[in-house]
Amino acid sequence: MDLAELPTEVRYVKNGEKGKWWDAAKSRNQVHLGWRHIPAELFVNFSKNKSKIEKINRKDFEQKSNGKQTFAGAVTNDFNQLVAVMESPSKYVWITFEENRLWWCTVKDGAIPNPNPASESEGHFWLECNTPWRCTSLNEAPLVQEELSGTIKKTAGFRGTVCTPGDQDGILRKIKGIESQTVINSKKARQSYEDALLSAIQALHEYDFENLVDLIFQRSGWSRTSRRGKTMKDFDIFLENPVTNGRAYVQIKSVGKKKEFEHCIDSFKVQSSEQEMLFFVAHTPQESGEIGSEEEGLIHIWSGRKIAKLAVSTGLGSWIESKLT
Repeated sequence: MDLAELPTEVRYVKNGEKGKWWDAAKSRNQVHLGWRHIPAELFVNFSKNKSKIEKINRKDFEQKSNGKQTFAGAVTNDFNQLVAVMESPSKYVWITFEENRLWWCTVKDGAIPNPNPASESEGHFWLECNTPWRCTSLNEAPLVQEELSGTIKKTAGFRGTVCTPGDQDGILRKIKGIESQTVINSKKARQSYEDALLSAIQALHEYDFENLVDLIFQRSGWSRTSRRGKTMKDFDIFLENPVTNGRAYVQIKSVGKKKEFEHCIDSFKVQSSEQEMLFFVAHTPQESGEIGSEEEGLIHIWSGRKIAKLAVSTGLGSWIESKLT
């Protein structure tokens, strides 16, 4: 779908109580809805039957109140939800929250009555999707519920059927895969800080640089078990991760040389065993180009920019600055 084709308004829908019709909605690319107290044939020409439907809906509320006062606001709100579904639903992007994902679709105008009575598996009527249900953005990024902002996620707690969610613009940006200007500005500022920090890292004394690398690992969940000259040779630090049971050899160089990297790999392959990996860390390569190649899950190369990013993410910028005069 082209960005220009996407509606500019958003509505949230719950496919049945506690999402009980979601399986049918997702598999058949439909939006399943209730209001089973309204005769299904009236939905076919909603505009013509609007006043009749409103009266039926109000009467249903009064009967359910069992003699208690019927709140006009609740009656009106429920009918407005139905109106959103029946009158030009194609002008909205429809979202719902299921399976820890934000799902979205667009629909065609015109309700389709269920030829059978509503059940636990399908609604009283439904809308056909124009854009099928999906839980990824237009650039295929997964829309994981826990990764969304609180403003967007709070809509998942809505107990009714249809509502206008907060932050419609934010939802549309997520669906389109577009970042807000605030995020763009933040990323630019962080990039500038990483550039400045890289220069600071390259100015560190080799002892301070080794300590920096040690701190990055510590703040990432690794524990140092030995240093060079004590229980091993060829490597500067040996680490263990108590959560993953992983172990790692670390070689740290201010200036990285390809021959040193190749020697590290040879020593690592002789000494290492299962669940062990190698980190070759150097903020400045001696030769132009790459020091060597990584092997996923086994051999890792940390160059200057990678180290700067990690220093920022682990909150070590002030520590680095304190080591420079």
